Amino acid sequence: MENLKYQDATSAFSGKRFLTLLKSDFRINGSHYMKLAFAAVGCFVALSVLVCIAAINDINSFNSLNPDLTDSVRESILNTRRASYGGSLLIWCFVITSVLLTVFGSLTFSNLANKRERISAFMIPASRCEKFTLRALVYFFFGLITIIVGILVAALIAQVTFKAFPDLDDSVITRFFHEDFAWKLTLIVGLGLIFGNALYTLGSSFWPRLSWLKTWIVVNVVEWILGILLMIGLFSGQNLAYQMGLWLGEKESVTYIFISVEALLIVACWVGAWFRYRSTQIVQLFMKK
Repeated sequence: MENLKYQDATSAFSGKRFLTLLKSDFRINGSHYMKLAFAAVGCFVALSVLVCIAAINDINSFNSLNPDLTDSVRESILNTRRASYGGSLLIWCFVITSVLLTVFGSLTFSNLANKRERISAFMIPASRCEKFTLRALVYFFFGLITIIVGILVAALIAQVTFKAFPDLDDSVITRFFHEDFAWKLTLIVGLGLIFGNALYTLGSSFWPRLSWLKTWIVVNVVEWILGILLMIGLFSGQNLAYQMGLWLGEKESVTYIFISVEALLIVACWVGAWFRYRSTQIVQLFMKK
């Protein structure tokens, strides 16, 4: 009877109980989360420092080799070089972001990696929905905040050190976002990164142990299979990608199709992760250790 009452009490989502769970989790695992956050921000800081060193050396070399240039010409050339290094910094930040999102996704259900940890996780007096929401909050939403902070810190260091983004009102970045396609392209790329996170989150729900490696292998196998199938039909009139390209042409609808497909894939991955998490047992035949 007590067991039934306990199951009834923890079968639905309770905001009050979730806040208690959140506080308890941060009290126990707060140091781990802080180390993870500092490591993530540290990647951006290290990248920014390397770019700053390269930019400063380049600027000093340019000044020493061209002492006779007028101040206006010198500043114009240096601003172009600074902007180039600033753009390179943002591109590498994009690469680091994609890696970190997959890592965070792989860590989402790392607390289910072995029997002891599963027992500890599932014996906490909270519903599966609350525990799932907690993992998503920590490794997705807080992970995104950490990444944004890391990018801003990296950009600030570069700006203070060698003015990586001179004349922001007329910079390449500002001009880019004045284009009609800029926000659509940004949304497509952003959703693509979030899809990568959702995909590795789904992999983590299936393989809490060595999740990143196992998911990476599966993703690459699927990509190779799809690539081979595409190459087989590449010069055929039955090639689906080719036919869709002819049908869509230059239509703007292709943008919204990409956005819709990415959004649906993200939702599908998270729903799949939820059902997998909900059906996970404390002891499973394929994970006895």
